[in-house]
Parts: sequence; structure tokens; C-alpha cells
Amino acid sequence: MHDAKSNDQNSLVDRAGLLIDQKKYSEALALLEKVREETKTENRFQAYLGYIYFHLERYHEAIECFDRVLADKKDAENILFTRAVSKDYLNKVPEAIKDYERVLNINPEAKLVHRNLGLLFESQEKFGEAQKFYSKALKLDENDDVSKARLKSLR
Repeated sequence: MHDAKSNDQNSLVDRAGLLIDQKKYSEALALLEKVREETKTENRFQAYLGYIYFHLERYHEAIECFDRVLADKKDAENILFTRAVSKDYLNKVPEAIKDYERVLNINPEAKLVHRNLGLLFESQEKFGEAQKFYSKALKLDENDDVSKARLKSLR
């Protein structure tokens, strides 16, 4: 009987994942709210919930979920990236920069991270740092029109 309950709970989480892929965040949240307490501690559940909160612009709650997942070190790159964007939206620029730098420690070629760091440093009027990150983003993706335009405006 316990296995059947676990399978039902996993099925709910799987269906929520599909709804997230379809950008049906409110429906996915409603499904996840039906999940039993013991399932709510699983990384996949917390990650899905974090992504839902992010897309519903509930950034504080997204960050809390991502923190719980990161404590277990799995899926760190994607979680850190989305947590950094959440912190950026909350105007927590120094914290966002730290998360982006952690992403680069995992994946030095994360082109969106380089661009986003350029934007954050530019917003802080640290133009040399901004140029460095825009240039790296362009090396990774020469079609990055945002980095190209920002770099041109700083010259």
C-alpha cells in the first residue's frame, strides 16, 4: 500500500512538471499543494515549486525553495541561475552577483550568466566589469544582440 501512495505522489509531481513545461504555473501549483508532507522535502518537488513561484513572480518564495534544493547540491546550476534572477528582480544585486558567480564556477561558459552579470555591473556603474562580461558573452555567442548593443553603448 505504501508503494501505491508513493507512486500516486510521484505521479502528481510528474504531472506538475508537465504543466510547468506548458507554462501552466497556477495549475501546477494546485497539483503540488495536494502532495503529502513527506514528498514536499524532495528536491524535485522543491525545484518545481521554486520554478512555479518564480514564474508567478513570487520571488521570495522561489528563493526559499531554491535554497532548500541547493542545500543538497543537486541541480545547482539551474537553481542558482533562477535564484539569481529572482534576487535581481528583488533588487538584491550583490546577492544576485554571488549566485551568478557560483553558476560560473559550475559552468564557465554559461552565456546568459555573463550577459546578466554585465547588466548588473552596468546598473552599478561598474562599466569595466560590465564590458568584461559582455565581451565574454559575445565570445560564447556572437549573435547575442543584447550584449553587443550594451557593449557598444559603453564604448
